[in-house]
Amino acid sequence: MLRDPEKAEARFIRECLSPTAGNVLEVGCGTGRLTADLAMVADNLVATDPFLEELRSARTCVEIPVWLVVALGELLPIAAKSIDTVVFTLSLHHQEPYKALSEARRVLKEDGQIFVLEPVADSMIAKLFAILDDESGTYDLVAKAIDRSGLRVIRSGSVRSRWVFEDFMEMALYIFDYFGLKPNSEKENYMAKLLGDRQGVEPLHIEDISRFWLLRER
Repeated sequence: MLRDPEKAEARFIRECLSPTAGNVLEVGCGTGRLTADLAMVADNLVATDPFLEELRSARTCVEIPVWLVVALGELLPIAAKSIDTVVFTLSLHHQEPYKALSEARRVLKEDGQIFVLEPVADSMIAKLFAILDDESGTYDLVAKAIDRSGLRVIRSGSVRSRWVFEDFMEMALYIFDYFGLKPNSEKENYMAKLLGDRQGVEPLHIEDISRFWLLRER
């Protein structure tokens, strides 16, 4: 499986943040898919995730020196007003978004910026994942939290990318494994129905769309 082989998301984030990224905090880095690219535009980078195993995987992806810290987005072990850029890489919906944004504002310098990247519920990849776990409601909570935050939206929009699988079966097994579930023929049939004629295409390209916001204090 290849996720975003053209690195569309990474290129876009670097474009938005360069050349003023400064000291960067990545909240919810996961296995580090985007961490190495953030490190390229940061003077210093701290990447956090609540799960130690994820950070261990991230360490293998990032050759540039980066501080990796086990932490929740709602309770960051970071000094107040010490960060130039806070980045939520597809992670804000996994937290209490309003609390996490408030904590991001606490550690942000007065002239700092917050970049939020979030999944879009009506992309094909999100619809396929939603067959096992529909998170679309949490995406709505993120948008509402941003509206309530009092932060100024400098820029917003969407980024398109793709996932590439060898075939339908690799895709289905990947999605089941992501949730730690055993394959289920009924759910596989839902996936096949959603893809329609495309299920037999090899390799299988699946559309992904992410929504973004670049935020500053008013």
